[in-house]
Amino acid sequence: MRTCEKVEKAKDKVDQAQDDLDQANREYLAEVEKFKNGSNEQTVTNEQMIAELKARIAKEKKDARVMYEKNIAELEKKNNELKESINNYKDEGKENWESFKDEFSNDMENLGTALKDFFRDSQK
Repeated sequence: MRTCEKVEKAKDKVDQAQDDLDQANREYLAEVEKFKNGSNEQTVTNEQMIAELKARIAKEKKDARVMYEKNIAELEKKNNELKESINNYKDEGKENWESFKDEFSNDMENLGTALKDFFRDSQK
């Protein structure tokens, strides 16, 4: 094989590797965008649940209502923090993304559970 052919073959391999890297990057960015969209939808759902809880506690006695309002405020704050966190996420590479995504998902799941179990947990 001549030197020219070897150089051309090596160039083709580099081009293919770059194409593969570009494709992997597009897939990664699409995953991030999909996750962000799903997370934003969940924060909207959480906001609706919070509004429903506020409406429910409006009928409670004053002492209970004060306690419920405090608990709801904490849940609302956490939801807002999660919304801000996902909207302000800056691409810092796939490894950091995986770590962020795992922690975020865990926090979102915990918030969802707290909202669903609000009255049961508040009575403890």
